[in-house]
Amino acid sequence: MEVKEIECKSCLTPCGIEGIDYAINPYIGCQHSCNYCYADFMKRFTGHSGEDWGQFVDVRTNIAEVLAKELEKKKPGSVWLSSVTDCYQPLERKFQLTKGILEAFAASKNGRKFELQILTKSSLVERDFGVLKELNAEVGLTVNTLQDKCSKAIEPFASPASERIRVLKKAKKSGLKTYAFFGPVLPGITDLEALFSEMQDLDFVFVEMLNTKPTVLARMIPLMKKEFPEEFRQWNELMGNPEQYYESLKKEATRLEKQFGLKVKAVIKH
Repeated sequence: MEVKEIECKSCLTPCGIEGIDYAINPYIGCQHSCNYCYADFMKRFTGHSGEDWGQFVDVRTNIAEVLAKELEKKKPGSVWLSSVTDCYQPLERKFQLTKGILEAFAASKNGRKFELQILTKSSLVERDFGVLKELNAEVGLTVNTLQDKCSKAIEPFASPASERIRVLKKAKKSGLKTYAFFGPVLPGITDLEALFSEMQDLDFVFVEMLNTKPTVLARMIPLMKKEFPEEFRQWNELMGNPEQYYESLKKEATRLEKQFGLKVKAVIKH
């Protein structure tokens, strides 16, 4: 893993995702090395085109200071941490960039007018429950299986699935608004009904289909054939007709939303 400390000129980046005004990415690259990650397109914009995704991280060391200045000028809106990295990846324990970002929002009168949404695969988010609650932030964790064995194979350096679920439930009990990101839904791996049942007390969920672009499938297909050969037999529809797979997923999410009374904010298509 190549780790490089850099400085940035901006923090709050306009976001094209519906319902989100700004994104904040404290790091470039991600240690979690999730095999299904489609953020590898960032390599060509950040000087890492010849490197493997998941094998480098640029640490934007001054990002909290940059944010503090921006908060006095920017129009308040919704903010997502993070869109192309994980703001609580292991390096956060050392560099505490995300913690500094949250503290900058809390210290600014204008900063408190922003709506914050966190999405991570790390139990480290538990460290910041205090300031997240103070900021009335929404806290979400990505979960696509209840089985630690599966999550370890697919998301090798993220927190185990059981840890993420524990943290979500603790966040809910502490008074935080909480959600789960069920994604990507992987045939043979993801038991969507079991996920809804386990986390039906959350405020809402997102459901996401797998991004089937070539760079993702180039990682996922060999992994599935090696680690989950029987489960891989269920991938025909996903790879052969992604549109039909999405429609089936959307129908299933609608059914489970009614069954468990757990709001589905969106079924995300790629």
